[in-house]
Amino acid sequence: MEFDTNGLDAIDQEIIRKLIIARDQNGEPRIGDYVRFSTGELERFSHDWGDGLQTSAGGSFFLCNNGGASFSGGLNPCTSADKLEQTDAELPGSFWIFHHNVAGAGRGVHFKIPCRVYLTTASYEGFLGKDFCSHEIDALKKQLESDLIRQIAILTGINAHGEAYQLGAKTLGLIKLSERFADINRRHLQLGYLSHELDLERMHAYEELMGHARTHMEAADYQQFYMAM
Repeated sequence: MEFDTNGLDAIDQEIIRKLIIARDQNGEPRIGDYVRFSTGELERFSHDWGDGLQTSAGGSFFLCNNGGASFSGGLNPCTSADKLEQTDAELPGSFWIFHHNVAGAGRGVHFKIPCRVYLTTASYEGFLGKDFCSHEIDALKKQLESDLIRQIAILTGINAHGEAYQLGAKTLGLIKLSERFADINRRHLQLGYLSHELDLERMHAYEELMGHARTHMEAADYQQFYMAM
């Protein structure tokens, strides 16, 4: 995913490219990256406490010279870092810098760069109202769901069905079902083959997954989900 230059001149574009390179050196969840909660809420990391990160559905993100970012706006409670799982998906995130790196009033320039996406099993405890929400979030939720379904299709295409089912359960926010698939996958790996008992257990879990999808998804979305499986 390329960054959205938003009509910036060559100097600002080169500054941003260097900041992206610096930012990508950080393998941990970064300020401005996205997290999707099991109940479907999508927010961005806005403050890092080390063992957890606060999140926000809106606000302003300034991209720093070291590739980090600082946030201005309302913050929701902390999400534990050990309950975060990075996906292969990316979503565009809005940031700003000073024009030509020269600080001053009215010199902010805005753009979008690729941001990582994490899933969490943590409960959503956000309390900020709609005034703090970005109008882009709903569209990004839909884009993320499509990206996750594409990842499921890739796993299915290489016969990694257990992993596909596990990601499918996470995509629908079915944490306990996802953990069941993870346990089945772990025992499958330990055995070195899929026993008849494990196959039956996985089939029953799959039927539960698809039953939930059929009941809770729009027809077109369900068809996409079903085909990916």
